[in-house]
Amino acid sequence: MAAYALIAELHAGQYRASGKTFVSHLCGTASIVDGAAGSVDETLAALLHAVYDAGDFGDGRRGPAPHKRAEVRASIGTAAETLVADYFDWPWRERLAEVLDGGAGVLEDWERPVAFLRLANEVEERVDGADGYAPGHAAFVFPLDDVVLCARHLGRTELVTFAEERADVLAAPVVPDPLQMTTVASGPIRPRSLTTRRSIRGTGEQSLVRHAARRVPGARRVVYVWRQWRSPAS
Repeated sequence: MAAYALIAELHAGQYRASGKTFVSHLCGTASIVDGAAGSVDETLAALLHAVYDAGDFGDGRRGPAPHKRAEVRASIGTAAETLVADYFDWPWRERLAEVLDGGAGVLEDWERPVAFLRLANEVEERVDGADGYAPGHAAFVFPLDDVVLCARHLGRTELVTFAEERADVLAAPVVPDPLQMTTVASGPIRPRSLTTRRSIRGTGEQSLVRHAARRVPGARRVVYVWRQWRSPAS
């Protein structure tokens, strides 16, 4: 529950290329890992696999900084958080290409679960037909046939079975041009990165936009925003 609450906040307002919420993508990836006989730590890591890449910690920066790692570690534990950090830094395109050429023996032991998470992510990318809704998306994912081959090399037979049994579903659908997106993903809303603003009414009258922050037990900083219009007489 703590892990889900964290991604719901860090990825609020973010969407995948198909229009699906980013949180749905994360939950889908974790479900695939769990269904493919992944461990508890692997499943938790899959749920937060993109947190250091796209999660909004409020500082506007990517990467596993110490304060971010501490927050994630408190949510999912040390072993799962280490997988998440390794996932962020792992050069997955190059390493999976090497797996295709030389088998799983080219990977170090710590890389194997990270590769499994990446393959599960690639399978989930197809579940919502993203390639059909956003043609430019295909360039950012690994070919599905190669995903299956890599999973075979890694001995992840459950993932192979999952992908093969759903081949028709995972194939890109035929989407009418008006419904296709020309961007890879929609722009995210940044709830932790809100800044103080002043708004102008249509009459040219300026309004005050006030921010107040307080600590809520069991939660992190919450920002409240409200407007108080100046009356014409004031």
